[in-house]
Amino acid sequence: MLVDGTRQIGKTFSIEKFINQNFENVIEINFAIRSDLIDLLYSNKSSDEILIKLSSVFIEKLISNKTVIFF
Repeated sequence: MLVDGTRQIGKTFSIEKFINQNFENVIEINFAIRSDLIDLLYSNKSSDEILIKLSSVFIEKLISNKTVIFF
């Protein structure tokens, strides 16, 4: 899902609230802080490859239907 809108209206707050209420595991990637992970998205050909790489970077477990990745 892509959320677009004006700055400072609560997009991130709303998404984080929904995620925390509905998922057991959350991986949040802020590319301003983790710019090293930008190449991860471009260098892999499939979502499975991206998930494998992310599971090696983060401690949190990637559990189907219970984990959300918030970029």
